[in-house]
Amino acid sequence: MPREGGLSGGLGVDPLIRDWWNYVYRELANDMHLNVETEEELDFRLGDSEAQWRAKSSKATQA
Repeated sequence: MPREGGLSGGLGVDPLIRDWWNYVYRELANDMHLNVETEEELDFRLGDSEAQWRAKSSKATQA
């Protein structure tokens, strides 16, 4: 049965594990010459709005 609350809302996320994954993400992004995405940027990119999708798309992906 699914739990309520998302990743950190009541699931008892271990701060040590969360910090380790954050470190790994940042190191991998740096190694691949990528910019680290903030939570706000992630929310905008994955938002449920066609205007947001088009704002983040390229000419190759627009119909």
